Amino acid sequence: MLHFISSITLSNTGDEQLENLKILVESDPETALAGGINVSVLEKGEEITTNNPLIRHSWDFFRTVNEKIIGRILIEVFNADGVSLGKAESELEIVPENVWLGQRAPLELVASHIMPNSNTIQEIVKRTSELIKEKTGSSALNGYQSKDKQGVYQMAQAIYHALREQKITYSEPPASFEETGQKVGTPEKVVQDGLATCLDISLTLVRLCALTSCDKDCKSIKKSVTKVFSVQFVAKFV
Repeated sequence: MLHFISSITLSNTGDEQLENLKILVESDPETALAGGINVSVLEKGEEITTNNPLIRHSWDFFRTVNEKIIGRILIEVFNADGVSLGKAESELEIVPENVWLGQRAPLELVASHIMPNSNTIQEIVKRTSELIKEKTGSSALNGYQSKDKQGVYQMAQAIYHALREQKITYSEPPASFEETGQKVGTPEKVVQDGLATCLDISLTLVRLCALTSCDKDCKSIKKSVTKVFSVQFVAKFV
């Protein structure tokens, strides 16, 4: 579960106390998101806010998204008898996992595309080990752990040559209707096609540095296929 909604606020502007309310969260496309919140009592004139409600999401759905989808988050509140008391909705933008949003998102999210555990990257790391052994006599890929700057430079050089052997050619980003950002090639696609954008090849180098301990300033590397939406819903009941 993730925090797709920042908060949900319910206000009872009627003359009676409300009990056993059910807040139902759904989405359009219907298989993307779902969730529910129970409210035991909402007094007359009372307003309550639920911050960062946990919403279930379908990994199977998000894996199939290959182009941007404009959908909706739908929220409806029911009383104990199942009668709808009110509803609200907001636009939901879903982008593929291989899309970098550019200036529309924090720069730090670029790190979510690093994917250091790719099998293709592991093969290039193996070749890096062979090259460093030819140069130094040791196949160890211990980067900054060796406390030897010269060793790190040699390792970075071996990474460069191992990647160069893949004969990767520069390419423009894939066609897209978006005004900002671009699709990011996975390590498998970059090596298999032999084509990469500036961002693709930069991320590939970072992936390799991460696996060879040459990423001294990289504190954590994470892969995320989801985006956090800051949405606030306010529903008032009469």
